[in-house]
Amino acid sequence: MSRHLPWTGFVLLLAGCLSAPLPVWFEGLDKPRFTRVNLRSTDAVHLRSSNVLEHPDLIPAGSPVERIEITSRWMQLEINKTRCTMYPVGGTF
Repeated sequence: MSRHLPWTGFVLLLAGCLSAPLPVWFEGLDKPRFTRVNLRSTDAVHLRSSNVLEHPDLIPAGSPVERIEITSRWMQLEINKTRCTMYPVGGTF
């Protein structure tokens, strides 16, 4: 019984690392928002910040943002009625 205990812990740890991050909720996320900078993308669905110059400017500053879900690895946004995912440049927000 005791020799299986380390493997059980390892499997549980691995399952936690492979699972999708949970969205975070805090006060103020339901308020109307607008983009502050131009967002760059190759397809207008997978966004990068404006300092990634290899992608074209597709979403101008001032575009309305309606729905937001934030995790440590991505942000789900609805910009101009289009569902988008924004990824951080450095790996996590």
